[in-house]
Amino acid sequence: MYLRMSSININSPFESQKVIVMGKMPNKDDLRRRAEEKVEILVRKNLAHHLSDVQAKELFHELQVHMVELAMQNEELKAAQENIEKAKDRYQALYDTAPVCYLTIDRNGMIYEANRTASSVLKVSRDKLIGHYFQSFLERESADSLHLFLNNILPQGKTENLVYRLQPSEGPAIEMSLSINAEYDNLNRPVRYRVVLVDMKGFMQESK
Repeated sequence: MYLRMSSININSPFESQKVIVMGKMPNKDDLRRRAEEKVEILVRKNLAHHLSDVQAKELFHELQVHMVELAMQNEELKAAQENIEKAKDRYQALYDTAPVCYLTIDRNGMIYEANRTASSVLKVSRDKLIGHYFQSFLERESADSLHLFLNNILPQGKTENLVYRLQPSEGPAIEMSLSINAEYDNLNRPVRYRVVLVDMKGFMQESK
């Protein structure tokens, strides 16, 4: 069965994959000013009193400023990296604990990523899901329909809503709504598809 759905709009972490680092990096002028202030403190402590020549002192000052700039840049980079890692951890936790199924598949239907909910619904451990074809978890008619869909190019920015019958490794088939959009390479060619799956029966019951 291959139906187009237009009324279901499922928000997903896929729509927020860009990592946002709180705060902003200081510009070069601001960094220079702060470095100058730190060097001035060092000079006041007479750490450069042994230099009597004016030009030598100026050169020494420039070297100090440059060293402090590098140290401050390194501190800022470390802080930014820590923020990125924390944001990635938050996204991964959101992805894994979401109440709907999330999959990432290639243009042939091979599964690259799957969250815990997908693993639970398909009744297959996540490590065994990776590398398997998503079509193997669909009824024959739905699998054929997905194959045809993947052979067509989904326009960039477009999300396709479909209904397929999912066949878990155990138990009866489940009618699922699939919300699919594509990831593109630098040549604007679709390389992978992000898939959100929702149990139609459960969705209808919650809507009542």
